[in-house]
Amino acid sequence: MSKTNLYTKRLLIAVVASALAGHPVLRGAEECKAIDWNQQLLDATSTNDQNEILQALKNGADINVSDQKGVTALIYAATEGHTNIVQLLLENGAKVNAANENGNTALMQAAHNGHTNIVQLLLEKGANVNAQENNGNTALMVTIASFLYGEQIRNAIVLALLNSPDIDLLIHNKSNETAYDIANRFKKKDVITLIEPSYLHALRKEKLAKVEAATSLPSALADIIGEYTDTHEEWLQREAQKLLAKKISHEKTELKQSKKTHLKNIASSSSLSSSSSSSSTSSRGTKRKAPDYERENAGKGKEKEKESEQAQDESEEEEEFNEDAMTQAIQASLAEPVPEASSSSSSSSSSGSGRGKMELEQELTSEVD
Repeated sequence: MSKTNLYTKRLLIAVVASALAGHPVLRGAEECKAIDWNQQLLDATSTNDQNEILQALKNGADINVSDQKGVTALIYAATEGHTNIVQLLLENGAKVNAANENGNTALMQAAHNGHTNIVQLLLEKGANVNAQENNGNTALMVTIASFLYGEQIRNAIVLALLNSPDIDLLIHNKSNETAYDIANRFKKKDVITLIEPSYLHALRKEKLAKVEAATSLPSALADIIGEYTDTHEEWLQREAQKLLAKKISHEKTELKQSKKTHLKNIASSSSLSSSSSSSSTSSRGTKRKAPDYERENAGKGKEKEKESEQAQDESEEEEEFNEDAMTQAIQASLAEPVPEASSSSSSSSSSGSGRGKMELEQELTSEVD
């Protein structure tokens, strides 16, 4: 073979190889193998490119895929504030409570960055409002501590979180702080005003549960306690004072009734004795003069009045003694602390001050019933 033919053959082979390499079918297949659709999903979520997201999902991208730091597409979208992307991802099965390596969820990221609409959307889709990141902070705590936005946005997010029926305001982070404590530490007065009623209500319910465990008080007291904004101990003292007033009033009524009954008995007995004496004298045939008889009856009437006055004085002294003794007993019982759940066995075995507290709580139970 001549050198010319050899050169021509090599050139022909090169042309054919180049043509095959540039064929659109072969080029498309190689490009499909090279594209990382999961990475494209994450990138498109961060840049708010809805078309690329749909293309990635169409080509088999995992909607819950995460990067090296555990950040999913939903967390990216919630952090950047892309409401439409968040909605798209949730509709296609994104896990609403997925967390990154620091424990932050999409709800925490949206709350931290002030995206109110996304916070509301995530809550409607079942986001866990009580989820805690690695430091123990919840979405509410993160919102209170954030300085990325003003009071209006913060208050809107706080209200959205508080409206969640499952929120637990007694959760403590690793610094042993609740959301209410954090609001006080940062002096967020508006947030304190919003949280305080719900926080105090939750605190009373917790204390009441301890009292129930120690004293078997009925759970119906929780409804009564919920009407007040002070602590459970103050409520208990106020209810005890009301009960004391009722007991004193009841004792007065009973004393008055017994006094009336006693006076009636004295009057009836004296009338019977006078009638019997008059009948006996008449049967003996003795005659008395009218003035002497009237003077005798007048003297007996004065004696009856003296006896009734003495009985009334004695009953009043007894009433004052009962009131003083009852007041001292209940004030002494109020000065004692509310029994905790762990001290139920010791309080039941003690006789002095513990017995007064138990009697007071039993009386409160009877009032509720």
